[in-house]
Amino acid sequence: MVTTLVYRNHKLAVENPPTSMLATLREEPGVMIWIDLANPSEKHVKRVMEELFAFHLLVIEDCANDNPFPKLEAYDDYLHLVIACGRLLQNRQVHHPRTQLDHW
Repeated sequence: MVTTLVYRNHKLAVENPPTSMLATLREEPGVMIWIDLANPSEKHVKRVMEELFAFHLLVIEDCANDNPFPKLEAYDDYLHLVIACGRLLQNRQVHHPRTQLDHW
């Protein structure tokens, strides 16, 4: 599932705009785009990360694979951040979800 939120001047402006608009929206001053790829298909990953935003292939690989290592990498016009946090489950096990953020 892909959820896209577009903020203008720190206020939610558009929910789930057509994918074809994202590259244009990205260039607008005062616009922030939040894209949540939850269990994405390879098609969605390729379309959003490679074609629309031109992410580095290593960033795409990190997002597609289960990489447990936190990191911060600087690219030409964005940062790629992988963070990990823990949550104690009822059975006293620790769940370690991984979150990845890319910021321009």
